[in-house]
Amino acid sequence: MDAKAKRLFTRALNKFFREASVDFEYALPGTKTEDPDWGDDTQSPLQWQKAHEPLTAAGNSINAFVANQIVQLPGGQAETYAFEWISRMDLPQKTAVRYRGQELEIERRSDNLEVVGAFLYFLKGRSDHHLSK
Repeated sequence: MDAKAKRLFTRALNKFFREASVDFEYALPGTKTEDPDWGDDTQSPLQWQKAHEPLTAAGNSINAFVANQIVQLPGGQAETYAFEWISRMDLPQKTAVRYRGQELEIERRSDNLEVVGAFLYFLKGRSDHHLSK
């Protein structure tokens, strides 16, 4: 890619980040701690961090068929969510994301850093608030 094309592309990407970004939180997967005397296997609490990057409901993508579906389970209904997050941060799978009261998790990631200078994360989540306990 020549310098002019790269400059124009970078300018367009920065504009997209400014216009399509929303506020949400993310937390890296917790680490497990074990107590050899008791066999305790506990997970450390998540450390939530704020982010302001593009996060959209899955639309014209491979995840479109799972976006915002209601699933019938034996105890009631659960809603599934699918989102896509474009980020310049390099994060692992299973990173937790909170957006508008929904708990999501990075299911897959696409490393497009060399091509477009960003990572594409596919997020999925499920709301069990309709289930009877």
